[in-house]
Amino acid sequence: RKEMLLKRFRDSYSIDGSDINSLVEEKKLSPSFLGEYYSPSFISSFDACPAKQLLLNLDKKDFIEPLVIGTCVHYLLEQRFLNGGVSDKDLEYVDKKLRNNSSLKEKTLAYYNAYFKIKDDYKDYQSFTEREIVNNPTPLGVNIPKIKGIVDRIDISDTKKRVVDYKTSSRPVTSDKYIDQLTIYKWIVEEELGTDIDDVCAASLYTEDPKFLYPEITLRSQSQLIEKILNVDEEVLKSRVNNSYKVKKSYQCRFCKYFDKCNAGKDIEI
Repeated sequence: RKEMLLKRFRDSYSIDGSDINSLVEEKKLSPSFLGEYYSPSFISSFDACPAKQLLLNLDKKDFIEPLVIGTCVHYLLEQRFLNGGVSDKDLEYVDKKLRNNSSLKEKTLAYYNAYFKIKDDYKDYQSFTEREIVNNPTPLGVNIPKIKGIVDRIDISDTKKRVVDYKTSSRPVTSDKYIDQLTIYKWIVEEELGTDIDDVCAASLYTEDPKFLYPEITLRSQSQLIEKILNVDEEVLKSRVNNSYKVKKSYQCRFCKYFDKCNAGKDIEI
């Protein structure tokens, strides 16, 4: 593990004289950098490389195709379960979000239609669509920092309760990829509803083989995730105090868009 002082990133992004507090106030950085709350994606990204997570936040773009497509697919599925179908007005909204790009709309509708090819063992359930949940769960009796998550859907039948998260992907994936996020969703939904959740699943919308992916959540996997969250919380606060964000060396560095900037640092060897 190597460290690169935040000043180098400031020099690259012309934010000299700014500190983390002011960057959050200016909405250039997520409140997670102050430790106010953590989302599943922040926990995963910051744990992988604090410096990269900082740069990604500072380097925000208005239009990132995969993210916009994902947003539109989520919207259409939400309308389907909320209103029983998708209206012309909904499609107009999607067109606007996609900047009237017919190719992106085709991909969006392919993902949307893929959902309805999935065989679902749940029967006669009532669905509650997207909701933001912020609370302090206590998994395995352990106090962890405040968590913020946007849960796509909660299904409740007479016998079971399930959390569903939609996932658009251009390639096959396994349930392990989403185990941390879905475990966190299980924790915060149980805290919110005051009852146990039987299942959490990712609705993989890979168009060639759409399916529900149910990760195996065990005591060990939960303990490891709790440790990761506590470590992230400690590292966030330490980074804020020291104004220094670690660059974590890994095999993924070669694929990172900031590789050249890190490699340019004299004390960074990747």
